[in-house]
Amino acid sequence: MAVPLAFELLLLGTLSFLLAESERETRAADRAKEIIAQTNTTIQEFFDVGFAFIAFDARSLDFFEHRLNRLLKKLPADIENLKILVQDNPKYLAIVNHVSNESSESIRWISAAAKKSKDGAKLDVTEALEMRGKLNRIVSELDEIIREEKQEQRKNPQAAEHLKLTLKVLLAVGIVMSILIALLLVLIFHQSTTRRLKSLMTNSLRLGRDSQLAPLLEGNDEIARIDRSFHEAAAALNEARRRELAVIDNAVDVICSINAESKFSKVSPASLKLFDYEPAELINQPFSKVIYEADLEKALKWVENLKSSENRAELETRILRKDGTIAEMLWSAHWSASENAIFCVVHDITDRNELERLKQQFVSMISHDLRTPLSAVKSTLALLGAGAWGDLTEKGLQKVTMAEKSLRDSIELINNLLDLDKMESGTIDLQVQNISLSELLRDCAGSLSSLAEQRAIAIKIPEIECRALADPKRLSQVLINLLGNALKFSPSGSEVALKIDAEDSFIKVGIIDQGPGVKAEEQESIFQRFHQAPETAEKAREGTGLGLAICKAIIEAHGGNIGVESDGKNGSKFWFRLPCPPEKEA
Repeated sequence: MAVPLAFELLLLGTLSFLLAESERETRAADRAKEIIAQTNTTIQEFFDVGFAFIAFDARSLDFFEHRLNRLLKKLPADIENLKILVQDNPKYLAIVNHVSNESSESIRWISAAAKKSKDGAKLDVTEALEMRGKLNRIVSELDEIIREEKQEQRKNPQAAEHLKLTLKVLLAVGIVMSILIALLLVLIFHQSTTRRLKSLMTNSLRLGRDSQLAPLLEGNDEIARIDRSFHEAAAALNEARRRELAVIDNAVDVICSINAESKFSKVSPASLKLFDYEPAELINQPFSKVIYEADLEKALKWVENLKSSENRAELETRILRKDGTIAEMLWSAHWSASENAIFCVVHDITDRNELERLKQQFVSMISHDLRTPLSAVKSTLALLGAGAWGDLTEKGLQKVTMAEKSLRDSIELINNLLDLDKMESGTIDLQVQNISLSELLRDCAGSLSSLAEQRAIAIKIPEIECRALADPKRLSQVLINLLGNALKFSPSGSEVALKIDAEDSFIKVGIIDQGPGVKAEEQESIFQRFHQAPETAEKAREGTGLGLAICKAIIEAHGGNIGVESDGKNGSKFWFRLPCPPEKEA
């Protein structure tokens, strides 16, 4: 790059010098023309002065006198103009100065002679001849300037032509060389850029094949910076891939991909534990190899549906391990059209399903084998206490009453467990209606009025009418539970207030008590089954710890939510939100 630049600078310098020389020659030629023209004018002035003096001497007329005086005044001015033009030429300046001095004497003599002639005196012939000789010498000296300038003019055109020719040649050479240099630079740049871009393309292909990249390009240009960024991105991708592979290799679940032919294309090492097959034993094998025969049709149909929908889908199916044992798996997968493959995560749910079956058996046992006999015992105790088989002593009656209460609590606990199981499994049957929430609040408060009177606690119900979408039986269960807790934990002589607020498309109901409150760290956990806040455990020792969990399940089944607000010292506000009915039904 430095050599072409130096050549271009040298060429520009030479052309600039030659152009300056050309301009100088042109100015010199113009100046020579001006000097010749002004010298000729001055010579002509001397001749005109001589002729005007002779004419005036021959006939002393005013016309000739005026003409002579005008020329005598003009001649010094012309000499001064000529002196200005030749001031840069010492030789010419000496001649003009000498002419100026001689002309001054001649002008004085002519002026004096003209005055004598006007007065009638005759011209002195000797003086006139002497003056004529002086004027001839002056003209001869000025002619020398003209001769030399004309001689220079004859030289200058040749020099100018030679200079023009040199300029043309240099300009042509410069243009040709500039084109050649430009082509050379383009070729060099093209080769360099093509090579560097080819390196980028090669790295792209190598990155896709997970091969080692070409070395970093040198330099600090745009391509080199892009290449550095590419290497940095490749390093980050390799690190991310390494971590991803580490996660896949150590995952408990099987992570695999199934191609369009329903064959395994990739399988994680967890297949050995879940399927009892090494990954290499499953690659390029149909995924149906591990599916239990009875579930094969369902699995194949699931795969076909997955390919057509491109949505995430799950499938529970049994698999047949290599050792002949059967296990239950949950397949979570989605179809990728761009990869033309299904990506799956297979999770072992054998233990989970077994626990679910045990749970169902336990619930069934409680429902049929425990609740029914307890109900029968309760009825028997009620008859016994009523004297159906004779009167009991006071102590016997007391024992029967205590046993009846314990059985009633046990049956309530069983019913709560069954209800909670239905709610959490999503099998609860809600009869949602457009109900009067205000009326339901009054009914629930009325059913607890005896407890409120017993503890001298006032229940304040808002005097407003509003409606909500809810199952009245289930919502009554929630309200009675929350109101019962508020009455249980509020001090005697205090007050429990109900509050209703509208919030967008929801109705918010609040139960505000003046009890000990609930600490912030307990406000989430008290809605879990069998959990009671430490501060209230003593008063709630007769409870089951399922009431708030059931309330939460019922409210969430309605599409609402439930919570508590308390500073942990001065009472609590339990609240829940329910959807409002449409405006036309409100």
